[in-house]
Amino acid sequence: MKKRTTLVLVLILFLCGCGKAPLEELPGSSAGIPDAHEGPALSGESMAVVEAKNGFCSDGTLYYIQDGWLRYAILQTGRGGILCFDPLCLHDEVTSETTCPALSRMGDFESRVLVHDGCVWFTARTVAANIGDPEYVQLRCLDLETMKLDIYLKNNELPILDFWFCGKDLYLSLPSPVEQNNGGVSLVGGSLFRLERNGKLTLAVEDKDETQLRLLGSGAGFLYYGGKYGDGTIWRTAPDFTYTETAAILGNAIDVQFHGDTVYYQKATGNYVTLEVPDVGADYDNESSIVRGGAAEAALCRQKLDGYSEEEILYASMPLPMNNAAMNRRNYIFDDTGLIWLTPLDVTYEGCVIWLPDIGMMQMGAAGQNIVTGFFSVTNGRVIALEPNTLEIVQEYDGLGVDILDFYAVENGQIMGYFEAINPAVREEKGTGSAKTVLYSGVVPVE
Repeated sequence: MKKRTTLVLVLILFLCGCGKAPLEELPGSSAGIPDAHEGPALSGESMAVVEAKNGFCSDGTLYYIQDGWLRYAILQTGRGGILCFDPLCLHDEVTSETTCPALSRMGDFESRVLVHDGCVWFTARTVAANIGDPEYVQLRCLDLETMKLDIYLKNNELPILDFWFCGKDLYLSLPSPVEQNNGGVSLVGGSLFRLERNGKLTLAVEDKDETQLRLLGSGAGFLYYGGKYGDGTIWRTAPDFTYTETAAILGNAIDVQFHGDTVYYQKATGNYVTLEVPDVGADYDNESSIVRGGAAEAALCRQKLDGYSEEEILYASMPLPMNNAAMNRRNYIFDDTGLIWLTPLDVTYEGCVIWLPDIGMMQMGAAGQNIVTGFFSVTNGRVIALEPNTLEIVQEYDGLGVDILDFYAVENGQIMGYFEAINPAVREEKGTGSAKTVLYSGVVPVE
């Protein structure tokens, strides 16, 4: 079944102010950290591991850090702003006395955000009262109903690389300080710690290989973890971390997701799909022009967690998900009915911009001829839904007008995610400095 739909661009247009709350510290806060000896009770079903990202979508609202402030955007309407209800809070001058609950002060590629049990959790860096005073990286929890702010790890000087809720337990990834020969200190790796109700950290798994460990999911009575900068190896451990298996259960895995008693993942195929830019009929510089585009290819696979089942390939050609230190973008996701939504690889040429070289470009080696920059779509605006038992394509849509770079959710006939669309205003444009594509978070209807 194929359908076509019109892209709805969702832009953040409105600024909402928000409420101030006094800063409070553990222990004894209402933020819901479990007791030290209360571990997750695993059943045969997969227990959700909620992973923090710079942007986190919950109930149709995206929460994220921008310019040092915790913000929100309602994806359906585009309304959003700083998550603070105080109309007198100007959010323009930050000092050590600032008590705005939405203050993060961390860059986009350092901060983390997640939503759990009606609260927004995020990392924040304090402001030094005096020059030379230390600044601390804290974990903060903002109740969306009461706007009450709780602060954890108040005097922590280490960067919080990531954090997760696994059942009732909260885990963090923290690097280890290592003294150098010159007397300096470097931060390496990222071991897993559990945050207890008394505010103390308990080491769960030490990062001996300096790959920055991260929780991935659960199933068949185990928790699973791997290294963000490792080789894609996945390990499993008991829920209380009393032992860890020495043999890896899976290797070379990308974009790992657990669903029921099965682990889903992608594996790079080594193929790179390319496309030539058609002849635009113009006299242009062949050496400077970008005349090829494409994407690395990966296969979507799965395997039962029983330790006996073989790997099964669900879809052989998907774009390789982009990963960096801040976020892991997903090009497949499960909806509430259990269908697997994914974006097949289908690299297509979408037009080009003809650039007129300016003096600066010619100083960098460009000739006096025009330069052609091609537009390419990795998925050609296509998305399909697979039935996981039969692998039958039960829904298929094309012509969405966007590439889906990250799925947030699929619900009520809408895809919520992070998209890339070609800017129609610059097609066939002659000149320099034009933005070729538009990147945005929003909603695309598929019904």
